[in-house]
Amino acid sequence: MRRYFYRNLKTIVCIISIVIVFGISENLCQAEEIREDYEDEKEAEISSQITDIEILEYDDELYVGATGDLRVKIVPESADKSNVRYESSNENIVTVNSDGEIKAISKGSATITIAADNVIKQVDINVKVKTKAINVLNNYVVLKPGERYRIEASVSPEDAEQLLSYKTMDASVADVDVEGNVIANNSGATTIIVSNGQMSNSINVIVNEDTADNYRYRDPVNIGSVEVGEIFDCPDVVYASTVECLDAEFLYKLNKSGKSVKIVGEGYSIIIDGKKIKNFKNIFYTNINMVKTDDGLEFEINKGQKLCGEIKLELDDLNGGKLYLFNDEKDKYELLDTDDIACLTITREGKYIITDKKLGAKTVNLKYILIGSAGLGAVVLSIYIFSAKRYWFW
Repeated sequence: MRRYFYRNLKTIVCIISIVIVFGISENLCQAEEIREDYEDEKEAEISSQITDIEILEYDDELYVGATGDLRVKIVPESADKSNVRYESSNENIVTVNSDGEIKAISKGSATITIAADNVIKQVDINVKVKTKAINVLNNYVVLKPGERYRIEASVSPEDAEQLLSYKTMDASVADVDVEGNVIANNSGATTIIVSNGQMSNSINVIVNEDTADNYRYRDPVNIGSVEVGEIFDCPDVVYASTVECLDAEFLYKLNKSGKSVKIVGEGYSIIIDGKKIKNFKNIFYTNINMVKTDDGLEFEINKGQKLCGEIKLELDDLNGGKLYLFNDEKDKYELLDTDDIACLTITREGKYIITDKKLGAKTVNLKYILIGSAGLGAVVLSIYIFSAKRYWFW
């Protein structure tokens, strides 16, 4: 009996031991699984966090009204990009959206902050006003060797950057310093370029021994009155905005020298070859008023006055392939033969039009034709009613 009890006791102990060992093992496995799940969650949480932001590309200077992109790279790349936030320090100057697109609102400086998780980066944006024009007091200056001239120039609009630079095309004729002081060296002609990086203007400088003392072209109306002596140093370019006309004296010297001059205006340029001047007493007006109409591009040469000779006209914007000249006596447009519509040879003054339409008699607006027809019809109808009304009630 005792032997049977001890034998059953061993069996019970073994069973209990097995149960205990199995339970411990199972608990250990569950604990390991919990630990692995925790580590996976922790690793996933860490991988979604942004540890750094790299600024890739952006424009640190913009003009008012312009837009730019602020491109960034997050580290690690697997992190959540939606956590990146953009903010402007002054939205009256610069605004920025959630995609990093920057817009310049007004002149000034602002800071863009890029933030994500615990990372913060900043960039500075400077907004400028774009230059529309550089204005110079005189586009044409005549000096004697050794004389000096101070360039008076300004940038418009006034709130645009006023940093001007000066450059001469031929320092042997005339040089210029950083403050715009021109120093005449030797007889000849050169051009001074005035710029601020965005836009430029030019000044023609003539240096001549025979120039009258202290002469300046302070209010240029024509350039024929320039005292050039026996040697005629013709400017390469004349600007219609500052030179109203070429007078008889200038045209005479241009003809005798055999040189050419180019006149630059708004939307056009004119070349006058001195060898083709036939009558230098016919002064030439440099300004041409271009008008776009339904028929084409209309303009008048030399204010309707006779030309000094043949001229070449180049237009920046062409609205057709046919050239017409209006004949005042016949009151209609006449088609002219043209080899090159982009570079016209003009020998007659008057009103011209470039078009693709076929023009004959002077064009009349359809509106006025309809009005006239309606008026005539009303008159005819009134006469008919007056004549026939006595029969209506017969």
